[in-house]
Amino acid sequence: MADKKTHKPVHDALLASTACEELHVVRNVDDMHKFAFIREKKATKQKHNKHVSMATTSRDISPERLQDIEILLADPTLISKWLSHLPKLKWMQSTFAGVNAVFEQLPQDKPSPSFVLTRLAGVFGPIIAEYVVGHIIARERKFALCRKYQQSKEWGWWEELSYRELSELTIGILGFGDIGQEIARYCKSMRMTVNSIHRKIPTTKFSYVDESFSVEDLHECLKRCDYLCNVLPSTPNTVGLLSGDVLLSCKEKKTVLINVGRGDVISNDSILKALNNEWIGGAILDVVEQEPLSKDSPLWAHPQVTITPHVSGLTASSQVINIFLENFELYKAGKPMKYVVDWSKGY
Repeated sequence: MADKKTHKPVHDALLASTACEELHVVRNVDDMHKFAFIREKKATKQKHNKHVSMATTSRDISPERLQDIEILLADPTLISKWLSHLPKLKWMQSTFAGVNAVFEQLPQDKPSPSFVLTRLAGVFGPIIAEYVVGHIIARERKFALCRKYQQSKEWGWWEELSYRELSELTIGILGFGDIGQEIARYCKSMRMTVNSIHRKIPTTKFSYVDESFSVEDLHECLKRCDYLCNVLPSTPNTVGLLSGDVLLSCKEKKTVLINVGRGDVISNDSILKALNNEWIGGAILDVVEQEPLSKDSPLWAHPQVTITPHVSGLTASSQVINIFLENFELYKAGKPMKYVVDWSKGY
């Protein structure tokens, strides 16, 4: 949280964007709409705005140029290696929902950083929920098979195209932040049975959740699921959570795994093992253990696997800017900002 005293005018801020692979030091950024304009202008490769005092590629930037930075708006994957060179940094706003790239650069033998880290949140729920529900409908209604029939100019047999209604299905949602809750709302609106899985079962009851489970009871929940949707972030407690023989509990219902969280919750080998042993009925993967997925991975050609290139929740520049501006006003007023990352939890 920022100092509760009235905050002095901000003179130095840094914008780092993977999209343009450049770092910008911005002077006199009290008018953050100008700051937002700079990002948009650079993203379209137009001329630098006069408020940019320095722009250079990340390969050329030197630690000396970063000494006075107080506020950082950045893609974690681009800026994480420079964080140790920002001695005056007080606040970093991530342009991603996931901030594991920052944590990977933190020394394990030193205290947590003194600056506040806020992540991009509150915007991905609806679009990722659409992705999840869309894939469930596509799979249940066998759109891919219909397409094959169309390509071969065949009038398909209705027996092969029989389907389950969504009201017959149960989904388990692993990770119940704002995205997980929105997925639950969408699925419940489709009359699905919705189960949530938590580190600790909340005392709050959700109208769109039929039953809540703790991680310790994961196996029991998996036995009931037609679909399992992972939305967990990458932390030491979540890496490999579904790996090994965990998905054996899905064998009776042939659960379909949907991963829109982080790929390291389960290894690629564990997914293939679960598929080949027929523990699960399929996998819809927007994220994988290592991205991009290796061209020689058997997952590409597996008939029960659908792969998308980490696009279930794309970031819009306007969303980044709006959240940054909102937090900037809170920062100046010395008030708690939104979506602050807990250094002890990793999210």
